[in-house]
Amino acid sequence: MSTVSLDELQNLLGNLGLSDRVPEFPHTDITRSPLEIFHCYLADIIVRLTGCEAEVAYQAVLRSNDVSHGDLAVVVPKLRLKDVVPADYVLSLMQRVIDTSCAAAVLI
Repeated sequence: MSTVSLDELQNLLGNLGLSDRVPEFPHTDITRSPLEIFHCYLADIIVRLTGCEAEVAYQAVLRSNDVSHGDLAVVVPKLRLKDVVPADYVLSLMQRVIDTSCAAAVLI
């Protein structure tokens, strides 16, 4: 059985333990690309942790060039954070993403 509607997909994800609805971003269609589900969740987590604009966070999350490092990557300089040295900020941000309860559910 395929999931064709957004509500059906949200219900399915809820049954898997993701109680938060998939965050919505312009130009995304999570019903056609399952990786977009993770992309939206990760971008939303980045927004909450950094305070950057939602569209900026979404565009900073890219498909990884090397899938041995994961499916998605956050390009920290694209977040345009003021007074932040991206190379120094990466480890802190990575740990905070891992500590986020939603990230734990999405990363499993």
